[in-house]
Formats: sequence, C-alpha cells, structure tokens
Amino acid sequence: DDTAPAHIRVSLADDFPSATVVRRVETDGGRYFGPYHSADAARRTLRFLQRAFSVRGCSAAEYARRKRPCVAHQIRRCAGPCRGLVSRERYAMQVGRVMLFLKGKTGDLLKQLAREMEQCAARLEFERAGSIRDTIASIRATVEQQKIITADGADRDVVGIYREGARGEAAILCVRGGRLIGRRSFPIHDAADDERRIVRDALAGHYLSGVLIPPEIILPVLPEDVRVLEARFAQARAGAVRFRAPKRGKLAALVRMAASNAEAAYAAACDRGVSAALLGERLRDTLRCGRVPGWVECVDISNLGPSSAVGALVSFRDGLPDKSGFRKFSIKTVIGVDDCRMIHEVVSRRARRGLASWGMPDLMSIDGGRGQLGAALRALKETGVAGTAVVALAKGRVDRGQRTPERVFIEGRKNPIRLRDGEPVTLFLQRVRDEAHRFALRYHRGVRGKRMLGSSGVIHG
Repeated sequence: DDTAPAHIRVSLADDFPSATVVRRVETDGGRYFGPYHSADAARRTLRFLQRAFSVRGCSAAEYARRKRPCVAHQIRRCAGPCRGLVSRERYAMQVGRVMLFLKGKTGDLLKQLAREMEQCAARLEFERAGSIRDTIASIRATVEQQKIITADGADRDVVGIYREGARGEAAILCVRGGRLIGRRSFPIHDAADDERRIVRDALAGHYLSGVLIPPEIILPVLPEDVRVLEARFAQARAGAVRFRAPKRGKLAALVRMAASNAEAAYAAACDRGVSAALLGERLRDTLRCGRVPGWVECVDISNLGPSSAVGALVSFRDGLPDKSGFRKFSIKTVIGVDDCRMIHEVVSRRARRGLASWGMPDLMSIDGGRGQLGAALRALKETGVAGTAVVALAKGRVDRGQRTPERVFIEGRKNPIRLRDGEPVTLFLQRVRDEAHRFALRYHRGVRGKRMLGSSGVIHG
C-alpha cells in the first residue's frame, strides 16, 4: 500500500514497557521486530501477545494519566502496571517472554512456560497452571502456522528480483528464527539496468530509509561496491551485516522463492497499476523528464511574516502518497521573507540527506515559479545531485475576469507549459502540491502555536 512496513516496538526504556505496532523505526531505546507483510498481521501478533502475556499497549501519555485500570485489564489483556497491580519483576519476566516470541526463540519460551506450569502444579496453584497450559497450546498453534524454511534458526532477509523490460518488482522474505514471518514487495524503476546496480539501488532505497536491518541479507547477485554498502548497513544497524549471493543449496532456493514472490507481486501491481504507469508516461512526455517519474516529491514553504517559516516535503510513489517519505524542515539560515532562499535551503538539506542515505526522486516539484525553480536547480547542482528532474508549478491567475491555467516551469525552457484543466497530469501535480501545502501548513501552525504559548508564558510568568 506504499506505506512504511509495520513493526512491533517494545519500549524497553520504560519501567513497564509497552508493545505497540509502529511504522517508523527510530533510535529511541525501543526494540523493533519485523517488518510484517501488513499492519493487520502485526496487529494480530500483538493481540495474541497481549492475551498470552498481558503486556500493556497504551501510549506513554495515556499510561501517565491513567487513574484506574482500563478495559484491557478487565478483559485480561493488560496486567495493570499503571495502578501497581503487578510487580516490576513479574512484568519484566512477561516482557522477556514477549521478546523471546518475537525473536523466534519459541523453543526456549515453551521450556520456560513448561517449568513454571510444573512449579504452579506442585504448589497446588491449578488455576494458574491451567492458564499457562492454555498459553503453551496457543503458542504451539501459532508457531505451526509459520513456515519453517531454514533449520539453522537464523535471522535473515532474502531478496528476490523480477524484471520485465524497464519495470520490475523486488520481494523480501523476512526470516526470523528460521521461520518465515512476513513478506514485503516494492516496485523497481529502470529495471533494464545491470542487475548488480538494480540490487544496490533496491537495498539502499529500502533499508536505509529506517527499516530494521537483519544481520544477514541473501541476494541474487552481490551489488556493486559490496564492502562499502556492508559498512553503511553496519553503521545503520549498529552491528555487523553480511551480504551473500549463494549459487546452490537451500539459500539459493530461498532466493528463487523470493523471486517467485516478486513475480506474483509484479503481476498484481500490473493489474491495479495500469493507470499509474500511464500517468508516469504522460508526466514524462508533458514535463520532458527523460524517464518515467515513478518517484515524485514536492517542496512547499509556509510562512506568515518574518518568523516561524517552515518547509515541507511530500513523497509520492507510483501515483500514491508514501507517508514514510514525508519530511518537515524548520528554516535555519534565512531571516525575513525570501521564498527562493528558503527553497534553496530545504532542497539543499534534502539533497545532502538523499546522497547520504535516502536516495533522490525521479522528479521534484516546487510550489512556485521561475525564481523558485532556479533556486532548487542551484541547490541540486551545488550538492552534486544529478538525474533528478525539477519543475515549478505556478497556480493559475485571474486575468480580466477569467482564470488562466496552471503553468509549469521547466529547466531549459523560457516559457512555461500551460496545463489543461482536468487532465490526469494536471490533477496529479495539483494533488501533490495540495498535499505538500497541507502538510506544511499543519507543521507551521504547530510551530506558531508553540511559540505563542511560550510567549504567553513569558508575559504572564
């Protein structure tokens, strides 16, 4: 669905950790497990863990203001740490069991539970022993649904590639503890390139955007500059990462399995993405991009007067919003109202981060006219970015009672391109710009509100 993959986060930095489903992986002291092939799969797993081990799923703010146990406690899905209904030691043990399950170490988990069940039975705590017995049965039933694909119990991702002309699909099988726990697929642009380069771009675009990185990644071929890429992955993961491209054996069979998943995902994407492909071709022809812009970003500036100026960037892939690529920028180097210099700052910062990890889009749209276009082009040139087309979309004006059409300024053309109302290209560019404007305005209001509150505090303090 073109969103970041779902993970389960365990907030280990808290005294009584919570387990929640999230899409963004951050360095915040939490432990992340996944990715899951869908948010629904992650939520089902979390509901099972809450039933089995009664870990809380509320946010930190909700936990802090809780004055009495919630419904989750009443239906035995939370131990009630907010009101001191469980000891820290007992709760920590349950969290540890959640971690064992998520790590795929269900054998160790079942042994722990079996020992506790026997101890409870010896103390004549038959109700507690029966509850543990039911938990053991539930875990075994859940584990049996997961396909065992490697006997070594390792954590790894397996990448498969399918190509058809200039388009293709990459599929990633997520193996944890030797069990297949999820799948993830995403489109490949410029699939006619060398396979080593395709693999490198797919790895960098997927993993270096915040996705949890496993210690081993199995590939169809080793990418270009494999040692450099391993070092970047190791830095992002804070641990060693190894790339392998097996030619025979069980791991090679896994690569073929991932390629079959990629082919199936490509076929499904073709069924629902014909309109997206046609839109990309029309964008290329209308804006003279040189290639089909499957990845489009838009930059917008929001300011009311000389203070609180902010920038926003939104991302669209294959015609759909990619929320994982939305970014906010507080303006740091520009004083006063200077839209072009603010555009230059935001695009420069975006380009530097893109060169470091994110990658750069096929097309970048700027809300504005010729001046804003020049500022963005200058920023990309100064940072050494090549291959990203830039356009500026200017709103239509009312002239003598009639509204003029939207105009697009492109590099190397003196006069702007006039867009036709209602055309797919026009509607798409307007949608992207409106999303950027909405995102920037919401961020600007938040910043302005905080400053007003701070100012109010100074006056009345």
